[in-house]
Amino acid sequence: MLREVFGGDEVLNRMVAIHPIRRIGIPDDVADAVAWLFSDQSSYYTGQSLVLDGGLTAQRPTTQNRQYDAPDRQERGTQSSRSGLARQ
Repeated sequence: MLREVFGGDEVLNRMVAIHPIRRIGIPDDVADAVAWLFSDQSSYYTGQSLVLDGGLTAQRPTTQNRQYDAPDRQERGTQSSRSGLARQ
């Protein structure tokens, strides 16, 4: 199904390469999380989002995304250093 949606193995291989765990999620990954949420083991888990993306959103920008790195932000005047924040 993913091959039909994304257009073939080449695109899927590129998606796998950018994921920190080096694989694309499967329906069982989501089903396991849902089962856990409905279990007594998750009774203390409240008011949070559960992101199921294999660590993709927590990943730092890769070399493929260099246009979004610090030099670009610095040119626009939006980059702050930690030491600069501490002095404010």
